Order: sequence, then C-alpha cells, then structure tokens
Amino acid sequence: MYHIGKLAKLADVKTDTIRFYEKQGLMEPPNRTESDYRLYSKKDLQRLRFIRYAKQLGFTLESISELLSIRIDPLPIILARSQKIL
Repeated sequence: MYHIGKLAKLADVKTDTIRFYEKQGLMEPPNRTESDYRLYSKKDLQRLRFIRYAKQLGFTLESISELLSIRIDPLPIILARSQKIL
C-alpha cells in the first residue's frame, strides 16, 4: 500500500493531479487509514500510469474515462455503441 506522496513519485505525477483525477472519477476513492490518510494499491498505481500515458498520447480526460470503463466492464460500452450504429 502506498500513501499519496509515494504513489505520486512512482507514477511521476503531482499529488494534486491524483486528487484531481479522484474528483473527476478517473481514480477510484482510495482506502483510508484511521488517521484519514489515503492508501493506494498496486492496481491504483497501474491505473494512474495508464491515465498518464493516455494523456501523453493526446487522449482527453473524457476519452480516458471511457477507456477505463471499457477495461473494467466492456459490455455496457459495447451495447451503447451498437445502439448508436443501429
């Protein structure tokens, strides 16, 4: 488990960026310690790195959000897109 500072360092982003992504729904709400410090897992680190790389490739936050939802549960996205096609 990582505190926000360690996660930021490992992902090469600022702590404010992580908080912003949480507010935007790109990062899931983290677990908290008894002292209310944020705790992140390796899965959170992978997600944050994915967001960072997608941003570097020019994806918008909205597009990244969609990509993340496809990675988690692709069926609703596939159904929504097929409805648009029909």
